[in-house]
Amino acid sequence: MPDGSFTYNPGTPPESGVLACTSTYVDAVPRPLDVYIMLDRSASMLYTLPSGGVVSGDCDIPGSIGSGAGADSGLDGGGSDAADSGTDPDWEINQYSQWCRAITALDSFFEHAPAGTGVALNFFPNGTCDTDGPSGDICCDDGSCCYGGLDEVPEVGLGELPEHRSALQAALNAQVPLGTKTPIQPALRGLSRWTAANRRPLRTMISVLVTDGAPLGCAVNPYNLALVASEHLADTGLYTFVIGIEGANFSALERIAEAGGGPLHTDHCPDGVNPCFSYDGTPVGNDASILAVALARIQSGIVACEFDMPPDPDAGLIDLSKVTVEYSREGQQTSVFEQRMNLAECAGAGGFYYDDEQPPTTISLCPASCSTVQQDANGRVQVSLGCLGA
Repeated sequence: MPDGSFTYNPGTPPESGVLACTSTYVDAVPRPLDVYIMLDRSASMLYTLPSGGVVSGDCDIPGSIGSGAGADSGLDGGGSDAADSGTDPDWEINQYSQWCRAITALDSFFEHAPAGTGVALNFFPNGTCDTDGPSGDICCDDGSCCYGGLDEVPEVGLGELPEHRSALQAALNAQVPLGTKTPIQPALRGLSRWTAANRRPLRTMISVLVTDGAPLGCAVNPYNLALVASEHLADTGLYTFVIGIEGANFSALERIAEAGGGPLHTDHCPDGVNPCFSYDGTPVGNDASILAVALARIQSGIVACEFDMPPDPDAGLIDLSKVTVEYSREGQQTSVFEQRMNLAECAGAGGFYYDDEQPPTTISLCPASCSTVQQDANGRVQVSLGCLGA
């Protein structure tokens, strides 16, 4: 993440008899992050990874509370959740499946995320779409459920790490990935509605969709799905990020990720797409950490693009029209980001904008400038507030 600092620029020395401005430097304070993660629990998540073998049994997160033989999610018949969900007590899950690798990687992200990171967690589809399935038939396929009501309320509400980790682990261990469809539209709408209603002051809220499939159920046209993300971004300024894993339709996911405001990047891109907007979290060999790495990349990038508006030093008066944002990299000319009225005025161009509060509390980089900043972890962002009056 680039270093940031707020620079109070004294400007041109005034003529004799006029009080001069005093230079003041204040470190930038990146916003702490809140993230709502929506994890695909369709049956394709049981797919065995190409590099894996077959080791059936306990799929719980290693070291989590209640994990171990006879005390898991019920997938091997050993835990009480088997009775609760109706899971066949003879059911076992391959530890080399995408599901096992995904929940382990998510927990790795929870373990290593900065203290104070907020996380809410949900799963889609909500059922199996099959009246004979072990989790019931409450699965969104068409009709009113496509508006996202079933996906709006998280399975695990918003809480801050590291204390919240055990609740997240328990929810991951308790899930059964047996949905027969992948209704991405209600998942996106649930993410959008909940994040818009639950953003907290002086924090950054984002959505993350994790899936291994292609849209199936409700709207499936990538254009219509992207529209959900783009309207959410335009209405709230909140970003939607997308991580695909083995089997995902990355063409559709790229469209959604771009519409959701995800900055263009060159790491963890799907095969044949570089640069990209989405992330490929497919495990490499038996290493499932790539999903955790992608989540960490999203986190470090987004907090590098949104800063608290600093208070006036010595009650100086900031002329908001004179504020500039500068980005510098070693050995290269400093770039100056122009001020925009709002996110909509960014329209693919670089720059920055304030939030709607009066006076502003947040300085945000436009997506294009955010992408530029994310390319160099050693870069430096400075905000010059001009000559402060009294």
